[in-house]
Amino acid sequence: MLIDHPLLSSPLERQPYNLAPAIQRVARGAYWLLPIGFCLAVYWQGLWTWFQQTDFIWLDLRNHVTDVPSFLQAMFAPMAQGTFRPLSERGFFLLFTQIFGVRAFPYRLLAFLNQFLNVFLVMLVTRKLTKSALAGFVAPLLWLSSITLIIPMAWTAAYNQIQCATFLLLGLYLFIRYTETGDRKFYWAQWATFVLGLGSLELGVVYPAIALLYALLFARRYIRSTIPMLAAASVAAFGIRVAAKAQAKPNYDLSFHPASLLATLQEHWRTLLGFAAFGEPRHLPLWIVSSVMCLLTAAVLGFVIVQTLKRSFLPLFLLGWFVIVIAPLLAVHMRTLQYYAAIPAIGIAMLGALGLSMAWRTHWSACASTMALLALYAVPSLLVVHAGESFYRHRADRAHALCQAVAQARQLNPGKILLLKNVDDDLFWSTVYYSQLPVFGWNGVFLAPNSPPLIREDSRFDDISMYFFPDAAILPALRNGSAEVYQIEGQNVKKITISYLEALEAPIPVSISRELQNRKVN
Repeated sequence: MLIDHPLLSSPLERQPYNLAPAIQRVARGAYWLLPIGFCLAVYWQGLWTWFQQTDFIWLDLRNHVTDVPSFLQAMFAPMAQGTFRPLSERGFFLLFTQIFGVRAFPYRLLAFLNQFLNVFLVMLVTRKLTKSALAGFVAPLLWLSSITLIIPMAWTAAYNQIQCATFLLLGLYLFIRYTETGDRKFYWAQWATFVLGLGSLELGVVYPAIALLYALLFARRYIRSTIPMLAAASVAAFGIRVAAKAQAKPNYDLSFHPASLLATLQEHWRTLLGFAAFGEPRHLPLWIVSSVMCLLTAAVLGFVIVQTLKRSFLPLFLLGWFVIVIAPLLAVHMRTLQYYAAIPAIGIAMLGALGLSMAWRTHWSACASTMALLALYAVPSLLVVHAGESFYRHRADRAHALCQAVAQARQLNPGKILLLKNVDDDLFWSTVYYSQLPVFGWNGVFLAPNSPPLIREDSRFDDISMYFFPDAAILPALRNGSAEVYQIEGQNVKKITISYLEALEAPIPVSISRELQNRKVN
């Protein structure tokens, strides 16, 4: 006899289980997490990239802090080109060097976690602006495909680009919420975000202009609320300009001539589209590169113009993001670095995502052509990003190996002069030029006399003769044992003092001696 008891009957028999909510939760989680996974998949090498270039200067900042006045000087005094970045550079490196020393992974982890937050904010802001889940998903993918993010995702000193993007995106989101609700807490939170952004990167002064453009196009009753921020931004911009002028260098010379501004804008736009960086190293015909760049440009401008004529102003606002954020950089006509367009690229990424979401709701041919255009931008750019991340990781690995070797050689040869042989141009400018600092024990480290032909001088930097050991002093230093020579072999460093001395002391062959004499006579 079968006993009918609730504990013995199947739950499915009692009440069918609905899988739909569980599937929806998984889909919702995947929606928000997949762009972050894409970020990690594209830039994972940057997570393991060691220090390079100006990282070494910031790592040494802690050695200059001995009391409260020196701390305030390190945190707030204008430095290179009058920059004022207590959050993204001074405080960041002071805190992390105190806790982690020269272990690079925690620095890189913070940069990646901050970028994950940016991905979330791009999705959030795009969904708010476009009312499209598809656009919210695609926008961060397009931004992460940009070659302008190669350096910020691989170079710790460029972390300021990632942090500044956070403040601009968060500020805009808070302003949108303020215009939607009228709740003053969003307005004051936006103010706090704006002020903090000024401590991250000078580019933060553009935020009030972004808020003003949004108010002009979508929420005109809130235009007046942006005026106090515009006034504060003007004062901040004036202070930054005065500080920069006091410490100006030739390569940061400013030009406000219209032709110069347009040429610089064209260069940044060319960088942003990415196809030139893909095609030129592969020796693609110039007409192909130019045609693709013109096609992508025409697609962007055509979309904005057509929608504006239809009185749909969101594309105009997103293009406006690019123009407003890039505008302060246009006068710097002699220094158009790749990552300068990293934050402006957010607007173009959101614009591309909006175009796809609008095409998705129309005819299949419009959707297919839009996807083809986005692929024409994203695929070549991603290939360049992969190559760029590999380059910076390899360069940082060489820097790490060299610094470790010098530190070990310093322990084995206390008080001696260390000479480095076979330091090439890239290793010099990425490591040696910046790392002559106590934090790495590089006092008394010079390049061997054979090095100058391998290194190209750069007029933007100071004289580099101090890095080379004098030819006349090399033999006496080696003979009396006050110097040791190490040779760079890839990522390895080998001690060659004896063989180097023997080569110097070896008699010159008669044929070479005669040739040298003939050159002197001639």
